[in-house]
Amino acid sequence: MGLVRMAAVADDLTGAAGLAGGWAGRGRAVSVARSAGDLAGEAGCRILDVESRPLAAGAAALAVERAWASLGAAAVRFQKLDSTLRGNPGAEIGGLLAATGAPWVAVLPAYPSLGRNVLQGRVVVHGTPLERSEYARDPLTPARVHSVHALLPGIPRAHAPLAEVAGSPARLRRWLKGALRGRPRLVTFDCSEPGHTRAVAWACLAEGGRAFAGAADLGRALAARLFGPARPVRRPRGRWVALAGSVSATTFNQLESWRRGGGLWRPRIRRLPQGGWRVLERFPVPSRGDSLTAFSSLERRGDLAPWIRRAAAAGKERAGCAEEALAGLVRLGLSAAGGAPGFGWFATGGHTLRALDDACGFRLLRVLGEVLPEVPLGVAVGPRGRAWVCCKPGGFGSEDVFQRFMGAGA
Repeated sequence: MGLVRMAAVADDLTGAAGLAGGWAGRGRAVSVARSAGDLAGEAGCRILDVESRPLAAGAAALAVERAWASLGAAAVRFQKLDSTLRGNPGAEIGGLLAATGAPWVAVLPAYPSLGRNVLQGRVVVHGTPLERSEYARDPLTPARVHSVHALLPGIPRAHAPLAEVAGSPARLRRWLKGALRGRPRLVTFDCSEPGHTRAVAWACLAEGGRAFAGAADLGRALAARLFGPARPVRRPRGRWVALAGSVSATTFNQLESWRRGGGLWRPRIRRLPQGGWRVLERFPVPSRGDSLTAFSSLERRGDLAPWIRRAAAAGKERAGCAEEALAGLVRLGLSAAGGAPGFGWFATGGHTLRALDDACGFRLLRVLGEVLPEVPLGVAVGPRGRAWVCCKPGGFGSEDVFQRFMGAGA
C-alpha cells in the first residue's frame, strides 16, 4: 500500500464518516471501511473504523495499534477521538504512539461550533463540565476521563493555555516551538472558538507535526490547510429513511421538531397507558417523490430507563440489548422501504450506522462531502449493491437538522 496524504483510525463508524465529510470535496477521494482489506484498492485518503469505543482499555489500544500497522505509511496520521472523551481516548492515543513511533502527538478533542470546548485542560459541553453532562451518564460508553490532563498519565506532555491559543497563529507557533524543546509526547491545547482549531492545525503542521488525535473539527482544519477549501455537496432528491437509533437528548429533540413540523416519525417501541409495551413492525413510507420518514427505537427518551430495567430483569446486558434494539430498528426501516436500493439512508449514532452496514452488507463508504456540518454524504458499496448514506453523531446538530437536511436537496 503506497503512501497516502492522510489516514485515520476511528473509534466508531459515524465518527469515521464525520471525519471523512470534513476531508472530502477537496480534490481527494476519501473512503471509510471497517476492514483494512476493503481499503486496499482505494486511492486518496483512508479512514479505518475499529469500534474501539466500547472495548476495555487494553483491547482498544491493541485494536488501534494493529489498525495503524495495517494502514501502512501516511504523510499525516489522525486518531479520531470522541469530542466528549467517551470510550478509551488515552488508550487510543497510546496505540497510535506505539504503532507509528511518532515523536509527539497534538491532541485536541474540542469542537467549538458544537459547544464542546477545552478550558484549562477540562472538557466543557455547552458550558457544563463534562463530568456533569449527559455524556458522563451515557448508558453504553460513558466518559470516564474529563480532562486532557488525564490522558495517558505519566508520559511527558505540554499544554497550551487559552491565552497562547487565542493569540495570533504566530504566537502559538512560538509557544509550540519552545514547548517541543522539552520533548513532550503529548501536546494538548485549550480551545473555545473555531478559529482556535484552525490556529492549532496551522502551528502544528508548521512545526513538523504529523500525528494528531482529536475530534473531526481538528481533522477538518488539517484538511483545509493541506488541500484547500471544500466544494459543497447537495442531498440527492428522492425517498429517504432516517434511522434514529441514538438515545441522546439531542436526537429526541430533533425528532420532536421534525414531528411538530409535519414530518413522519415512527417509533418501533411504543409505551401503552397501562404500562405495557407494543412493538410496531410495519409502517408504510411514501412510494414516490422527495421525502424523509424517520424511525426510532423508542418513542420518548424517558422510556430508556424503564426499558433498560426490563432488559436487566430478563438477564440481558446493556450492550446486547442495544444491538438487539438497533437490529430491530434497521429491520423495520428496511421492511418499510422494501430493501436498501432505491432509498437514501440517514443514520444517527455510530451503533445505528453499524447495524445498517451489517444488515445491508455494505463494506465501503465513499464520502463525497458534507450536506450540512457534520452530516456527510457518501455512497455505501457492498456485494448486494449500493445506496446513498448520510449520518451524524447522535448528540450533534441543531433541533431542525431533519428540516435542514430536506432543504439541502439538489
